[in-house]
Amino acid sequence: MGDAAWIILIIFGSLIVLYVISAVFFPDVTRSKLHQLHKASLTTEGISLEFLSEAVKQKENRQPKAAELEALLHGLPSPRRLLWVDDNPQNNLNEVQALRSADLDVDIATSNAEAVILARHRTYDAVISDIKRDPPEPQSAGLDLGKELAAIPGVQAEDLPIIFYVGRVEQDRTTEGYPVTDTPTGLFETLKASLTSQTGVS
Repeated sequence: MGDAAWIILIIFGSLIVLYVISAVFFPDVTRSKLHQLHKASLTTEGISLEFLSEAVKQKENRQPKAAELEALLHGLPSPRRLLWVDDNPQNNLNEVQALRSADLDVDIATSNAEAVILARHRTYDAVISDIKRDPPEPQSAGLDLGKELAAIPGVQAEDLPIIFYVGRVEQDRTTEGYPVTDTPTGLFETLKASLTSQTGVS
């Protein structure tokens, strides 16, 4: 085996190690980046990186299906209007589909600024948001969302549930007391509890 082949194997092995580490600690970011990676169809000496895309698909297959998530919202009074804030909304397609299938109206914003514009013109029953953002927003811009929404005239911040949906939970609540979850099931259960408490429906 020539020197070039050994170099290729070393690089290939390093990619696998990096993938495993990132998949464990940053699952949502990994899924997004690997989708971009496999589209490049990088191939060297007959070694294809398409298996990385397949690994992402297998991970997604282990996630609850939209129908399973929708079942978690059974019995929830409708209509309900939600605002979902995330600078990578493609990461939440399965969850959004389930919410809409359960007759919830979901608006998508990709920044706090977009969320504020929407909230000025529409009334929401709950807000779902990420915490960490890519530039140009500050890294933890999601944590400022509650304060920015509360500054809108007519918005009763204390009556507006905000749920943070993240890649990996470090604390189950923010310093302001907002719940934080990193699983679809946890998100839907928390959402249902919040919306049910507004109506008194059990």
